[in-house]
Amino acid sequence: LKGGFQIVTLSGEIVRSGGAITGGETRVAREGSSVLAREREWRELPPRIEAAETQIAALQTEIAANASRQTRLEEARSDLDRREGRLAEQIGEARQTLQQEEAGLAALQKEVNWRTDLQTAAEAEIAANRRRQEEARQAIEQFRARQEAAEQEAARLDEQIAALADANLLARLNEAQNQVNLLQQKQRSQRELLDSLTHTLNQTRAQLESRTARVTALAEERDALLARLDIQRQEHATLLESIETFTRRIEPAETTLQGLETEQAAAEEEENRQHTLLRRLEEEHNRRSLEMARCQDAIETLHRQIEDDFGLVQVELSEDQVGQPVLPLESLVTQLSTVAELPEGIEEDIRHLRVRIRRLGSINPDAPREYAELQERYDFLTGQMADLEKAAADLKTVIAELDKIMEEAFLKTFTAVAREFQNYFKILFGGGEAQLLLTDPDNVTESGVEIVARPPGKRSQSLELLSGGERSLTAQALIFALLKTSPTPYCVFDEVDAMLDEANVDRFRQALVELSRDIQFIVITHNRKTIEIADTIYGISMGSDAVSRVVSLKLEEVPENALQSS
Repeated sequence: LKGGFQIVTLSGEIVRSGGAITGGETRVAREGSSVLAREREWRELPPRIEAAETQIAALQTEIAANASRQTRLEEARSDLDRREGRLAEQIGEARQTLQQEEAGLAALQKEVNWRTDLQTAAEAEIAANRRRQEEARQAIEQFRARQEAAEQEAARLDEQIAALADANLLARLNEAQNQVNLLQQKQRSQRELLDSLTHTLNQTRAQLESRTARVTALAEERDALLARLDIQRQEHATLLESIETFTRRIEPAETTLQGLETEQAAAEEEENRQHTLLRRLEEEHNRRSLEMARCQDAIETLHRQIEDDFGLVQVELSEDQVGQPVLPLESLVTQLSTVAELPEGIEEDIRHLRVRIRRLGSINPDAPREYAELQERYDFLTGQMADLEKAAADLKTVIAELDKIMEEAFLKTFTAVAREFQNYFKILFGGGEAQLLLTDPDNVTESGVEIVARPPGKRSQSLELLSGGERSLTAQALIFALLKTSPTPYCVFDEVDAMLDEANVDRFRQALVELSRDIQFIVITHNRKTIEIADTIYGISMGSDAVSRVVSLKLEEVPENALQSS
């Protein structure tokens, strides 16, 4: 680190770039050490530090010697490792070559056996072909003998035909002619068979010649493989001798390597021991240095406290202490006497006095001006708060008046809607009764509205227990009551009559016509009876081109006869 710096340790001590250390005063005080004891310890530290440094230098010299010895051992071990690696590589190459030769030898042996099997099979096949050739030759001779016999029989028959001249000549001639034809046909078949056997015999001879040549070639190739097998066996024996030679050369090197590894282990153990001792001495040196710096800082702290308490004073320094003397201003400098031991309880008194001074605090000359500003700010905020409280009270009064007006208007509107709801309920249902009730009459502004209906012929019940058509009519009665009480310029109904039967649709139409005097209705419906009361009809249709079209029609412009005919 360069320049000025400060380092704070985990225990709260502050180490400055000048060598001063603060933060240890409280711990030293708790341990009961006095200033004189710390000064005496501080004086004894330099010789102890020098002794530790001398011991560290000796250990470093011994470590350097051990490191040099370890380097030599590592070099010797590296040399042996390289030699062992080269020998291992040579042995590996020899073993690999031996494996390759053994594999080649096995392959050659397999090939020799295969060639021998092929030769044996070829010789057996040649013998079989020779037997088939002899059988074919004998068959050909038999066929030739039979052919000559047939020809002799045909000549004999011709002679008999020529000698016959009696009345049965024609019949015997035909019979003889038939026999001749049969013999000729048999002769042709025998000749075809002979040709086939001759062709087979020629093929067998060609195969026999090729197989004989193949057997000769296989015998020559087997002899060559056997010669190669002998050469491979000789090379195999040579490789085994080389492996044994390399093994005998490796054994002394391995013994030497084991000895060097033992020496290296002992040297490493000694080096570790020396490193441990050096580390322990360095820790002791650092601890003593830190303790000396802490004592120096404690002395400087005491000097500052003395200056704070007594002003500029002259402190007597020992020969080992270093300090800057004050200027020779005898009139301003107080000479303190040497105190061998502090009185009992003086440190506690000094601590109480300092606590009381800190409680008094520093003098603030701007306190009156700050008080006047704060008083002015307080008066301003007090006035603002009063205005806000008055405005809040006025707002609460206005809110109460609005709540009262809203409650009166709501009750008035609710009463009118409830009355009209009863009327329209009777119109749509053709009788019955219905009521609008408040769930919380005492709190009108937060109360809900409940509908209790009694259709004709039924008892009074809530809206949830009615059927779908009854709920639809009840909702229509409520809507009509709202529109009657507070009419709107227009109103849109979307298929509100979908769940109504014809009788209910008629009553729905009647109520809709009555309200249409003051309100314009837009009704979306598929019911024809509802459409009949409309003034204008808009229909949506889709043409052949799948495009929607809007068709409008005003019923008042349609002739009456057209409506009747439709």
